[in-house]
Amino acid sequence: MNAEPSAADSLRFEQPVIGPAYGRVYKLLLLFCLAALTVWGARLALQLPASQLRSPLTLWGLCGFLVVLYMGIVLLRSTTTVGPDQLRQAWFWRKEVPLAAISDARLMRWRGLEWLVAPRLYVRSGPGPWIGYHGASPELWAAFETIARARTGR
Repeated sequence: MNAEPSAADSLRFEQPVIGPAYGRVYKLLLLFCLAALTVWGARLALQLPASQLRSPLTLWGLCGFLVVLYMGIVLLRSTTTVGPDQLRQAWFWRKEVPLAAISDARLMRWRGLEWLVAPRLYVRSGPGPWIGYHGASPELWAAFETIARARTGR
């Protein structure tokens, strides 16, 4: 893997770097919370009389549970890619920014706690908003550091 930019003024990677957006411990905590919520909801549903199971309030509760379940599945499957010419994260929606368009980058990383809190690379293109990308693999951390050094001068 060549994680160094190929030219000083243009940030480009030879090989794409692909990895999970969130770490194993985070995913295990998420799975535990989803399982606990599922068990709690099932026990609650079993205690309700049959007439209340068809009420609009129960339906809204089920819809809320399905949204939380969907969000959990998306977080479990989320990946980050530093491609030859763009930074991309598959999340609830696709976040993409061309590497050449990045005007500023900041790496937020708690050294020693990467196993719990995935490092984040915040990038901005021009005067636009900051966009955060999570990375939970050492290869992504190295690519994030390269981008942050190239775009902040640090």
